[in-house]
Amino acid sequence: MMNLRLAFSLAGLAIGGLITSGSLAPAKALTITPSNDGAALVNSILGDGITLAPGSTVTYIGANGSSGFFSGGLASGIGIDSGILLTSGRALTALGPNNSSGAGTNNGTAGDPDLTALSGVNTFDANSITFDFIPETDQITFQYAFASEEYNEFVGSNFNDVFGFFLDGNNIAFLPGTTTPVTINNVNNGANSGVYIDNTVNPNPIDSQYDGFTRVLTVLADVTPGQVHTIKLAIADSGDGVLDSGVFISGSTFVAEIPCSNPDDPCLPPTNDDPEDGFDFPDISIFNTDQTVWIDPEVAVGYNYFATGGPLFASVTLPDNIGDGLYNLLLDDGGACDNFVTPGGTIAGGSAFSFASAVPCFSITGIETSAALDPLDPTAFLTGLTFDSVGLVSLQQIPIVVNTTPIPEPMTILGATVALGFGANFKRKRNQNKA
Repeated sequence: MMNLRLAFSLAGLAIGGLITSGSLAPAKALTITPSNDGAALVNSILGDGITLAPGSTVTYIGANGSSGFFSGGLASGIGIDSGILLTSGRALTALGPNNSSGAGTNNGTAGDPDLTALSGVNTFDANSITFDFIPETDQITFQYAFASEEYNEFVGSNFNDVFGFFLDGNNIAFLPGTTTPVTINNVNNGANSGVYIDNTVNPNPIDSQYDGFTRVLTVLADVTPGQVHTIKLAIADSGDGVLDSGVFISGSTFVAEIPCSNPDDPCLPPTNDDPEDGFDFPDISIFNTDQTVWIDPEVAVGYNYFATGGPLFASVTLPDNIGDGLYNLLLDDGGACDNFVTPGGTIAGGSAFSFASAVPCFSITGIETSAALDPLDPTAFLTGLTFDSVGLVSLQQIPIVVNTTPIPEPMTILGATVALGFGANFKRKRNQNKA
């Protein structure tokens, strides 16, 4: 089997070379700077509430060029804009386009005993960083995406490339709300497909050589505030050292607070979001049904909300400082989330409103035009959401905006609406081509 995989890998590289030389290669949005500087790699992922333990050192294990820094991840489709990349081969292999069905580098280095135990087969070409840290709170979290060239041909085989985040010796890299480790055999087109992105389809959804990715996942683990903890971030080939895998870890997200859990620090839309298409909040991990997710987009007189790919909305908390603090709830009629006409009652801002039964979508109207919400203000309408189950969910919040004729400064949107007498011509955009 080793010889078959090696021949398969080399053939893929040869074909990829012919395709590249015979056509115009797409622009590479992803940028990778190889680095084996363990301390620099760790410092780039540390965020609020986490400090390195005094006097501790970072232990780096890996072949030259197997790790590095990346940027341009949002533009390339990974879902994480920048951070660090650990691989079981060469970091530069992650660059797109995906023009090889079997890219990889056999570094000829040892595996990792913790990863071997996790995978169930021998591991090779391990790449890891280990460090001691002190948290300020009782939980830590960070975001990542796993990718591999083992997809899709070797799903279900012993070539179950694996990574792990070992906190005080125990793996904490699980699918949200479960104890299922993230591996080739556990996340693919046939298993937990809701968190998998097949990068072999045409056109490739992600500008990277890797054939498959997870969606962006979030780690959550309990710790003791003020105490020293040890964590090892590690990845390795399983079964042999031929095809590469990588884990992208988001910069500055190793923090002592669950993302989006604080209304003073809510989730904001990606910087490349177009307000005309609504606001997307992709890949939010729901760890328990008491977790409130706070999101905050921009504009206007109402919003439509959509949850796709997992848990449904259980409750909503709206701001109490916009206009009279009262809002109209409209529910979808028909199940397609495109006909918000069923009255759901009046919601008072400042306290959670629980739906009679969980819903995949709803609409909020009744925001007074006198509130004059600034379309460019990313803190215009703070919304808290809870869900009916654990899992990974993508949220979309689409503004219902008032169309007015552009007017010169210093007149306000409100002034234009009142003085010119324009009625409310609502744009109700569906979430087309959104996942």
